[in-house]
Amino acid sequence: MDGTQPVVVFPSALISRKCPRLALEALAHAPDVRLQFAHGGPQESMLRRVAKRLGVADRVDFLGKVPRAELFERLAQASAALFTGVREEGGLALAEALSLGTPVVVLSVGGARTLGRAAPDPTRVALIDPYDPRGARAALGAAMVRFVRRPVVDRSPNLDAAAAEARLISLVGSAIGCRLEAPPARSAAALRQFQDHPPLSPVASATGGDR
Repeated sequence: MDGTQPVVVFPSALISRKCPRLALEALAHAPDVRLQFAHGGPQESMLRRVAKRLGVADRVDFLGKVPRAELFERLAQASAALFTGVREEGGLALAEALSLGTPVVVLSVGGARTLGRAAPDPTRVALIDPYDPRGARAALGAAMVRFVRRPVVDRSPNLDAAAAEARLISLVGSAIGCRLEAPPARSAAALRQFQDHPPLSPVASATGGDR
């Protein structure tokens, strides 16, 4: 990144459930913000056409699937990371961004909402209501602009894995009508290592998961 324009990174795959088109529509509400798609996917050609139609093509970079080390560097330097997925069971890429201390703009759904609500510093998390489509586009754009115009100085890890896990277990237990216990092997030391080392999932890395 050359530093000439504030950058927001979209680190997820360009597939339908990640809703990258919504990211472009939000960008239309975010003047002076540059959006970088740091992953590839089958929707890239369509997204290029949409970017031109929306008049934001000059503020969008399609980088393809960047190496993980480069992705973490881009996230660490970005004004924010953007997540527009509407069916997020876990949110690996979101957890990685939070562990890097990157401010995040995210639709408030599923596991992504749980991770965002568990973040120790809520000022670095913009949770956007997805149930008003028109309003969500504007709100996503406004959140990007806020992080760009008021850069966050504190980039310490913003992921509370233990709290997020406890919340997820509680939600699942409520849904199925019974009390679930947390796996005993998840020690505090293991969770600290999880925060200290952003590459979270060897399985996802080995299989090229869609994040």
